[in-house]
Amino acid sequence: MAESGKVFRRSGMDNISSLPDELVLRIISLLPMKDAVRTSVLSTRWRYLYTFTSNIDFDLQDKVGNGLANGFDLMDFVDRLFFFRSKWPLDKFRLRCPESQDIDPLRLEGWISAVLWHGIRELDLYIDSIEFKDLRLPASLFTCKTLVVLKLEISLDSGDLNSTSEFSNSSNMDSESGQLGLQVPANVCLPSLKVLHLGYIIFSDDSRERLFSNCPVLEDLKYSFDDQKCKFIVCHPTLKRLTVVSSCFDCLGNFDIVVDAPGLDYMEFCVCDVNSCAFVNVQALAKAQINFQHNECVNYRHAAANLMSAISNIQTCCISGGTLYDLQKFSVPIPGFPNLTHLTVFHSNGSTLVDLPYLLKHCHSLETLVFEDSLNRWDPGAWFPVEESSCLSFSLKKIEILSFEGTDDELEMTEYFLRSARVLESMTIHLTAKYEEQLEITKELLVLPRTSSECIVTIF
Repeated sequence: MAESGKVFRRSGMDNISSLPDELVLRIISLLPMKDAVRTSVLSTRWRYLYTFTSNIDFDLQDKVGNGLANGFDLMDFVDRLFFFRSKWPLDKFRLRCPESQDIDPLRLEGWISAVLWHGIRELDLYIDSIEFKDLRLPASLFTCKTLVVLKLEISLDSGDLNSTSEFSNSSNMDSESGQLGLQVPANVCLPSLKVLHLGYIIFSDDSRERLFSNCPVLEDLKYSFDDQKCKFIVCHPTLKRLTVVSSCFDCLGNFDIVVDAPGLDYMEFCVCDVNSCAFVNVQALAKAQINFQHNECVNYRHAAANLMSAISNIQTCCISGGTLYDLQKFSVPIPGFPNLTHLTVFHSNGSTLVDLPYLLKHCHSLETLVFEDSLNRWDPGAWFPVEESSCLSFSLKKIEILSFEGTDDELEMTEYFLRSARVLESMTIHLTAKYEEQLEITKELLVLPRTSSECIVTIF
């Protein structure tokens, strides 16, 4: 038996060793980088095979996590990796450079140029520019024919915005903000790019629009920004997914947004104090996630009304409690939502249940209602007109509550839904109360009266 075990192990090792290089490299490419590096100790043949992996993923926040010992020269390691792989093609390169990393910007630029030279298909870079004030993005990045996915985030500290740092091949001052920004060359062309995610990058002159318009097959665009004055314009016939996120909540209505995308299917807006919104040719829109709030902007009502009109044909919506609060507070006109069947409410801020009826009474075909947060705080008077609407009376079939603490408000609201939703088929409740309290809460929930005889209450 022992002898047969030895034969099995020897046979297994021989089988692996006899695999062709192409198959071995494909297997290595499926491994995390730290495990791919570890294969170098298996044998002489395997010593440098990891350098030919088609997926390179480095998170410089954790050298040990990438299979590198403490004190190891990471820059030399990456240099050798590109040296040994020669012209071997590269599918994906992901690099995370946090603020604390002391990396030579010139060598980092060399790595970016190297992956482009290797015919990269997916490039994912996070660079904390506090440590990269002299970083210049290679011009070849904007003319790469093989690039399908580009995710680029350059995190800026407010103290560096007016510094002499550069993010392009030449210094370029943004005439509006007075800040140095990324200048996209005039010959930009990314013919294969389908996914473009840009985070907190200041663009110079009209570089933003020039970049968007020269990605002819672009399908997924995500743009995150925190500059205090921004005009975001995207007009693209192939765009299917659009995400706009702002981390600036004291910009006093300096954002202007224009979207023209006839193929748009999904849109996510997480912005505050937008001065104006204009939407053209978005009739194909089916899903939306909205966190559209007011701070100081005097034009909020008009901008919010345009947004709500743009999403009126969607089937699935995820909306924040803060947005619901502002929609009602400023009496934003709400169109009918004839196709909306799935509604999720998140980030309630304690006001979800008070303000939800303002939207819900326009959702006459709603079938599924999901609460991501607690049902605390509600006003029965605000809900009374909704009880006679077709939503609760004729269409709502499923309710899911993802955080249930067992307060009196929550129990009363749950009872309201069970009593008012006449065709309700299921209510699913996820308890987040203390373990010793869950049994008592479960008993209270199960004895609540329900109008629909088909309704099944499930508690987790």
